[in-house]
Amino acid sequence: MSSGLPVEMACLIAVGRLSAAFFLPSILRSGGTVIFRENCWMGIRVQKWTYGGRVDLLVANGATSNNGTKATPCLSGDIVGDWREEVIFRADDNQSLRIYTTTTPTTYGFYTLLQDPHYRLAIAWQNVGYNQPPHPGFFLGNNMANPPIPTIDVLDPGTALNIMTPFDGLELGLGSDLEVIVHAVGLADTNQSVVLSLNGSPIDTISEAPYYVSLSGLTSGQYNLEASGYAPDGQIVQSSPRTFMVDQGFPQITLLSPTDGQAYLPTDSISLIADANDSNGSIDSVEFYIDDSLVANILSAPYQITLANSGLGLYTAKAIAYDNDGNATETSVVGFEVSIPSIIQENETGFCGFSNGTGTIDNDNAGFTGSGFANTQNVPGVQIDWAVDFGVGGTYRMEFRYASAENRPGQLILDDAQLLDTIPLANTGGWTTWDYS
Repeated sequence: MSSGLPVEMACLIAVGRLSAAFFLPSILRSGGTVIFRENCWMGIRVQKWTYGGRVDLLVANGATSNNGTKATPCLSGDIVGDWREEVIFRADDNQSLRIYTTTTPTTYGFYTLLQDPHYRLAIAWQNVGYNQPPHPGFFLGNNMANPPIPTIDVLDPGTALNIMTPFDGLELGLGSDLEVIVHAVGLADTNQSVVLSLNGSPIDTISEAPYYVSLSGLTSGQYNLEASGYAPDGQIVQSSPRTFMVDQGFPQITLLSPTDGQAYLPTDSISLIADANDSNGSIDSVEFYIDDSLVANILSAPYQITLANSGLGLYTAKAIAYDNDGNATETSVVGFEVSIPSIIQENETGFCGFSNGTGTIDNDNAGFTGSGFANTQNVPGVQIDWAVDFGVGGTYRMEFRYASAENRPGQLILDDAQLLDTIPLANTGGWTTWDYS
């Protein structure tokens, strides 16, 4: 029964965040009764009951149990496989699992307890029934007899093929690759190939394990995938089929009106117009939204509607198309405004000139509007000042038309309060190329 080789175990396995190593000071199964305990002043402990009182086998600082009534661990048993037992607790921060094992050497070399059918069942019932430490089907302790030799029958599985992926009923997006994994056992030594077939037609041959391939270019429709190979007797063995669907295609939609940044007067109506189609089906409906509120649901082309103006303000618009397969495509969100534009030109009312430096009104760079453009002194901090009467409270947009041959960021100040720290006045491509910021 003795192997003559002392075995010393000292390990900790952490799942998630790595924990420091902790060890059991002695084996769990050494006679008597093992007790798991936890309370607010003792912490997590594994104890051995004796007539002289309880003896600590483990004080698991930083760990916690799965309940507070009997300090149930995640699992206890012969986990490492040296016949001595380990116990698994979760760390008290729930970021790792701790496996505590013994550091006590032994001169006994038994087979792993999981080779005992009763013990394997005991490990299982910890997870599906009343949780208690597992017990083998024989006595293990002082003056024990040799443990029974386990009866292990290795069954010949024959030849079998199983498609692991895709799972049956998969819906694959059009244009996506199909990942195929086949598990095969017992193939002929002279031919280890696995043949893949779609709808009864061979499409690929994988000559050796691992049986993995990525299929691309699948068109819309329903498919049956099968795998086949040769058994040692030369017979062809086939897997069960896997049925999957390549999506019939998502609808296409473009929001034609309003365009991003479009401005309306308060007297204008708002036209919502979209172009929608589905290459592999039909459009069921198109929904229009303003500020994420549904304003119209159009069931057939042309997909458009005219709405009354909602008054001054900034708005967003989008459209969603639905096809006959239940798929949906959403447009990008565009912004539009209803406003009364007020343009302040240089040398007109509202233009107040320059401060913190000097500037001039010039007209030597083509492309400007009005009679000229404001040209500041070429030093940091010079301001161009305007006086703006907003009239009523609300949301307003201010635009500056400018030209520049280099990047020169600015700032926006309203009544001596800085509204924007940086306005990106990017290079427009030259002094005669004008843009808005």
